[in-house]
Amino acid sequence: SGVRSDKDRQVLMEVMPRVEYSSLAPGEAMVAAIRGAGDALGFAKEGIQLRITGAAALSIDELKSASLGAQMASFGSFAGVALVMLVGLRSLWLVFAVQMGLILGLIFTAFFAAIALGQLNLISVAFSVMYIGIGADYAIYLCLRYRELSGSSRHHRAALKRAVRHVGGSLEIGTLTTAIGFFCFIPTSYRGVAELGIISGAGMFISLFITLLVLPAFLCLRRPKAFQDQAQVQEGRMSRLAGRILGYPIRHSRAVLIGAAILGLISSLALEQSRFDQNPLNLQDPSSESVQTFRELLKEGGHSPWSLTVLAANEEEATSLQSKLARLSSVDSVVTVRSFIPEEQEEKLTLIDQLSVTLGSRLTAPSKDLPVEDAERALSGLRGFQADLASALYRHPNEEGASKGTRLELNLVRTLDHLETLDAPVKATYLARLDHMLVGELRPNLDRLQDAMKADLV
Repeated sequence: SGVRSDKDRQVLMEVMPRVEYSSLAPGEAMVAAIRGAGDALGFAKEGIQLRITGAAALSIDELKSASLGAQMASFGSFAGVALVMLVGLRSLWLVFAVQMGLILGLIFTAFFAAIALGQLNLISVAFSVMYIGIGADYAIYLCLRYRELSGSSRHHRAALKRAVRHVGGSLEIGTLTTAIGFFCFIPTSYRGVAELGIISGAGMFISLFITLLVLPAFLCLRRPKAFQDQAQVQEGRMSRLAGRILGYPIRHSRAVLIGAAILGLISSLALEQSRFDQNPLNLQDPSSESVQTFRELLKEGGHSPWSLTVLAANEEEATSLQSKLARLSSVDSVVTVRSFIPEEQEEKLTLIDQLSVTLGSRLTAPSKDLPVEDAERALSGLRGFQADLASALYRHPNEEGASKGTRLELNLVRTLDHLETLDAPVKATYLARLDHMLVGELRPNLDRLQDAMKADLV
């Protein structure tokens, strides 16, 4: 996770989450805990922005995006199919019957997925959109034929039987060929695509079952009166329009073939310009926080979350491999063991020796405990700092950071008032704790600097 302040300072923190994959929303509890910690520390009040990314955060956003996308696509497919059927079939009853069949088919297909596979994934959840599109095609074939035969028949049950016999064979062949195409996904080692093939292939047979058995039974419940009244008029209009459109390639067969050949040639030449996008990050929602933060880390280079480790047999092979990889445009930097060996060591060691002589004992860390006799001196220093701060705020009330300075001055006043109520030993302990809170990291930093002064030739 990254924390960025208003001054473009950035602090990176790496968290190893324990994700509960049995949960409906794995990882969300971890993200909520991190954000809760940020709220408890007052990040928002201080103008600090907390951003979370990484594999777990990307998976959470991807799951949310896929769920929302599947819902929107399903509702959009239903609405689009209903509109097209309303224009083509011109019967609310037929549209309602087909929609009921699609809903029932989706339920049956989801039940099959639960029994056969046990779950859906981010890819296989797309079966619903494909099922709606192809399932509606099957139903439209039957409904159009039923509408045509119903207009010329007094018994709509007989028209239904004839319609099922007329389109049943072609639908069975179409179902078989479509299912074979989906089942070809099964041999792939990509589980999501393989499961999509299983669910979609089985869904085609379920759609055939709904179209030839359930839909006719539903249509038997009533017969729209408009069929018989409008059949001849609609048939004449559609026949003339269909005759013009469908007759064009017969009347101009040579021109159609030449045009198709030219388009095929242009398309084959354009195939050379197509590129395969291997970056799975491009498939995710670019507006999500995790993706935006991930891309920013990639741009910075030094904190890139993408890295590879290569083992070489010896130093010569590692050096050769480093030079080859460094020339690749897709590689930002290459680091080997020798990258950690500093250059110009003699000159740098000389500078370190000079610095060590100059600083000398000044690097000695102060005592961890504050003596009682020094408590009054420390308290006097705090009073002086509070007075200077109050004076500066009085002279410059509108300067940047004045509000933060005011809060600091008020806290100092409260602290000084509280210290006045304590006896000497407790006061010394309190000031020692305050000293640790303010400059507690100074001691280990000075120790590390002293160790650095002992550097030797590598």
